[in-house]
Amino acid sequence: MRKKNLILKRLGPALAAGMILIGCEPKLTVVPAEVDTEIARAQSINDELVSLNPPETMTYHYRNLMSQAEAARAKGDFPKAIDLARQAADQAAKSLQVWKDQIAQARQKLAQAKDQLENLYPVNYPLIKRYWADEALFRQKAYQGLASEADQLLKQIEQARNMSIISDRTIMVNAPQEYIKRWGDVRVYAEITPEGKFKNPIDTVPNGVRVKFVRALLFSPEQVFYFVEVPTSGKQGWISEKYLNVGAVNY
Repeated sequence: MRKKNLILKRLGPALAAGMILIGCEPKLTVVPAEVDTEIARAQSINDELVSLNPPETMTYHYRNLMSQAEAARAKGDFPKAIDLARQAADQAAKSLQVWKDQIAQARQKLAQAKDQLENLYPVNYPLIKRYWADEALFRQKAYQGLASEADQLLKQIEQARNMSIISDRTIMVNAPQEYIKRWGDVRVYAEITPEGKFKNPIDTVPNGVRVKFVRALLFSPEQVFYFVEVPTSGKQGWISEKYLNVGAVNY
């Protein structure tokens, strides 16, 4: 018993020191570099959002939180600055995802409008012009309200389709005489290159012959190509709009 007490007595200081170490965890020190890293991360996410031209309301909460984070950093309250910077980053990330989703919706709806216009007969040039105007807004990153605008365009395309009572989907070939003198009958091509050039002629059609409209290709605001079927051969291919007398709707 005396031996045991002697051992405990000798170990007493060491045990006490161990208890102190176990009971007192060291405090983590936040340094300015960590604050700078978190603020830079938040700014990077917001920069991506701003590059997509969002409405100001989508950056309001980020700007408010970031202002508070920078004020805390200036006062030397680094833990608070980090917390606010992380909140700002989270807010920017949420807004970025919401805005990207809205942009994707606009893109999908414009693609749908283009496909429907390319299959609409008679050709409706006012709606085609409106589509290209919306497409220009998209390319300019003017996304605000564009999804709703595309919805309206789709509704008008549907109305145009329902109003069409034309059962004859044929178009008369009507090339300029200069073309006929140089090239002869109008050529029908198997392909259109990504540059908008014809490739691989597969048939020819004399002026005055009517070909069957299959679909159009809205290649650019200045160029429309038509995929047609030649009644005499049954072959299908592409003809430029300028060689056809398209029975278009212009109202």
